[in-house]
Amino acid sequence: MEYELLSANPYIYSQSELLFEVHVRHKEISKENLAAEEEAFFAKSQACLRSSTLPKKLGWGIHFNKEGKIALYGIGTPEYKQFSENESGELKVIPAMRSSRKK
Repeated sequence: MEYELLSANPYIYSQSELLFEVHVRHKEISKENLAAEEEAFFAKSQACLRSSTLPKKLGWGIHFNKEGKIALYGIGTPEYKQFSENESGELKVIPAMRSSRKK
């Protein structure tokens, strides 16, 4: 669902908007219950997108613009390369979270 939303709507969703929209679609929450569900959803802490399967396991790059809106970039794209090299030094490049290693 994250991929579907971000690939079709680059720089439309913020992280919290995306997480809530995925929750709403996954749980099939009706429009009548959105306000109450949103309050309950954000009452608990939410994992950031660094823990998402998209960057963590599938290799997608997530870029946040100055307004905090998100777009996805595939690992082989010129944009991904430009962002990851960060020659201007303007970006803060943060790697996805690693899976815990089994001992």
